[in-house]
Amino acid sequence: MLRWLRQRFGDAVDTQVEQRIATASFEWVRVRIFEDRLEVRFADELQLACERLRGRGLHRIDYRHVIWSLVRKPGGFARYVYREEMFPSLVFRVAYDAIQAAQPGTRGDLEYLRILHLAASTRRSRSH
Repeated sequence: MLRWLRQRFGDAVDTQVEQRIATASFEWVRVRIFEDRLEVRFADELQLACERLRGRGLHRIDYRHVIWSLVRKPGGFARYVYREEMFPSLVFRVAYDAIQAAQPGTRGDLEYLRILHLAASTRRSRSH
């Protein structure tokens, strides 16, 4: 079962995936903080490596890490604090605007979130 975990390092926010594994042994999640990057390891296997953000108020949200939660509750998309991070490219932003023009409000949000969910599902092999 996958659970989405948002972890805070100083003033920079990053998202990552934590995977629950039902085993008899206890495993630690290790986060190594380098000058230029972060590495997250579980059971000595690299799970995530990303650029380290420096400064106040910076954040990095990968839509693939939160899309499943947003699809289940599309009404929250309009008020989602990191909503602008849910447009991975200009093409997605243009698509969202076109959908909102045809189906304004929550209905349009749900349609866009389904497209984003499809993109996350089909690009899974390329994530981190």
